[in-house]
Amino acid sequence: MSDLLERIADLIQQKFGIMVQTDWTVLLRNALLKLDPTGVHQEQFRKTGGCSDQFLRHLAGEVTVKESYFFRHHLHFHYLCALTQQTLLAQPELPSFSIWSAGCAQGQEIYSLAFFLLENIDPVFLSKIHLSGTDLDERAIMQAKAGLFHPWSLRHVSQHLNEKYFIKINRMQYKLKPHYRLPVNFTHASLADYCDGLPDQVLDVIMFRNVSIYLTRAARAELYSKFKRILKPAGRLLLSPSDAFPEDKAYQPDPDHNSVFRIVSEVKVRPQPEQLSLSDQRQTSRTRPGPARKQPIHSPILREWKRCSLSQSTFWPVVNDDADGLLNRLIILSNSGKIDEALRLVDTMICKNPSYFSGYFWRGTLNLSLGKYEVAANDLRYVVFHEKDNYIARYWYTLAMELNGENKRTMYHLNKLIEDLKGLNAMETLANSQTTVHELLRAALERRENLL
Repeated sequence: MSDLLERIADLIQQKFGIMVQTDWTVLLRNALLKLDPTGVHQEQFRKTGGCSDQFLRHLAGEVTVKESYFFRHHLHFHYLCALTQQTLLAQPELPSFSIWSAGCAQGQEIYSLAFFLLENIDPVFLSKIHLSGTDLDERAIMQAKAGLFHPWSLRHVSQHLNEKYFIKINRMQYKLKPHYRLPVNFTHASLADYCDGLPDQVLDVIMFRNVSIYLTRAARAELYSKFKRILKPAGRLLLSPSDAFPEDKAYQPDPDHNSVFRIVSEVKVRPQPEQLSLSDQRQTSRTRPGPARKQPIHSPILREWKRCSLSQSTFWPVVNDDADGLLNRLIILSNSGKIDEALRLVDTMICKNPSYFSGYFWRGTLNLSLGKYEVAANDLRYVVFHEKDNYIARYWYTLAMELNGENKRTMYHLNKLIEDLKGLNAMETLANSQTTVHELLRAALERRENLL
């Protein structure tokens, strides 16, 4: 690296806290050719040892990593959907629920969250949700505002959602359909400058994923301190597993959700549903005295089959794509009560193919049988989100929510399922199942009647 490029790199690190990388020589050389073809800024730097903040920010934007994709770390989106709905239900007087994607690249992650919210949140709450994203790269922000994406960033988007939310412009570009966008406010700014422009305790959630790994330790500590100021009491900070976690004890890790931290404050705040244990949630929502009963293997599922007068085989999917016999082995393990072994097998299947939605369905129903209702709902929600026509998964998703004490959300999704089923041929057999539309509709109607 030449002396000029080395001094510019050092200034970028000093100003923005971005660690100098080995590939910056080429990146900075190309950036200078593009942004300063006449050499005016370079000459100024040679004479004064500096340049304008705006030019330095543009240079820094050229060397930042921009790799991101839709539905990255998808369990965080399930978590945020539940957190948003629970908070707005518990505190209807709240004027807004604000989520900031810090270092948003071209907007893939904040748009992913917008899709999850549009698909899963009660529409009455959508107007209260404020989404924002910032990035140091001005071109990335312009691309985010335009909603233009390379096919590679859509590699984990199912065909159903791809067709629903995007228009294919050409072989190398997709455009987000404007009428499906949940408003996102994108800003070109450094993270520190953006924080400095915000008042105290204004944000509910900060998504800071896969960013801190590129920052110096001092820069991370400074940002975590700024985040603490602008997050509300009990606000959330979401990181990726590879990020450096905050050392400040004001951030308390959430034991049930990986890479999620909650601000610990002495300010007394109204308890949120997600701050309770699962057993406490079930007791509170059902007003049931005493500790939650330990569920025997398959008890919720067997009770549901018995109530609906349906055979066990009716509500499990037919195996049509089991070339290596894994699903058949999974069925055998499940029916023999070897749930832990079945879960290990299904985890292996998901690791081999993260887009294999049947694996998430099986894992969800297995966790449902163990009484892990919130965990089950997360997996089943993921299937439902990607496969809207998977009516079996939608049914089990409502059951997981009901058993988790989320009666209002259960009713909302049951009503949507019933409405969709009524539009189908009653004697038609549902895809990948032995269940007819009539049988599933009858089961859904009975459950709705019991909830009323």
